[in-house]
Amino acid sequence: MGKGMGSTAVASHYNGWDGDIYIQVYATYAGDTITPIKTGYFLFNTQLNILSQEEVPGITPRQYHPLHLFQTGTGTRFLAAGPFGTSGANNYVSYPLSGNTMKNIFVKPSDRSLGTAAAAPDGGLMSQMTFIGLVHDGWDRNLNDKGNLAGPPFQWLNVNDFQGYSQSLSNPIQSASFGSVAPKTGTRYLAYRNFKHPGTVHSKSQVVIQNVDATTGQLQGSPRTITNFAKAMNVAAERIQSIAISPDGGLILYTAWNNNCKKQVLVARSIANGSSVGTPKVIVGCGQLEKYKVGIYGINIAPMAETPF
Repeated sequence: MGKGMGSTAVASHYNGWDGDIYIQVYATYAGDTITPIKTGYFLFNTQLNILSQEEVPGITPRQYHPLHLFQTGTGTRFLAAGPFGTSGANNYVSYPLSGNTMKNIFVKPSDRSLGTAAAAPDGGLMSQMTFIGLVHDGWDRNLNDKGNLAGPPFQWLNVNDFQGYSQSLSNPIQSASFGSVAPKTGTRYLAYRNFKHPGTVHSKSQVVIQNVDATTGQLQGSPRTITNFAKAMNVAAERIQSIAISPDGGLILYTAWNNNCKKQVLVARSIANGSSVGTPKVIVGCGQLEKYKVGIYGINIAPMAETPF
């Protein structure tokens, strides 16, 4: 796009005509002015060659807030900040990929500012956090098979200003009794980031996973740490969309500050039963980021496509 990029959402498609898979990377970016933020996509083949790039009209979020794709009974939709310059700019809404039927997901009063949000890839659960002065609260809410709201939001946090950032939600976790199909009820993983002393020389962050009810979003048990608190000198790059959990809950990606190159590198860890296993692996490190001032941010994970467009 030739512009500064913000958050991203990823989709893959199997084309029955040529038997190939194509990857669409949607991104928010600055237009000719700083606001409104625009949305566009890059189309890649599996060799990661860019085939085309287009603007997505009608999706102009207020800020560089999280951008997520999720499935509904009527197709695929975005979860993003409300449209710039409207009374709904302080909300999280769902936009269709085409058409103009925007739906409010989280409607907030004027005294609460946007924090972060996530959508499960199957569209069954959404989460968000908002700020109220020096504290904020987080909410989950579920959608039905047509992408419509199904029940009131459930509040899961009312804590200090340093918890609940960069949320990412999995699909329902598979159970052996269900074979290869994830049950509609049961557990999802909600991953997020906590901070200590942000904006100071002592700034630190950690990555956490919380089990939540797959349908209602109610908390299940206590959160588990994926990482210990570690130096976080670029809080702005970690607080919006710096964590991505795979739809099946088996892999988590997150960014981490590297003091050698002074950039955010990308780290992967395997997940089993909601806890990290093995050792973390840097998959995009300093040597791959020489041309990039900040490093990695705005990350997302999508399954490879198995069905045609």
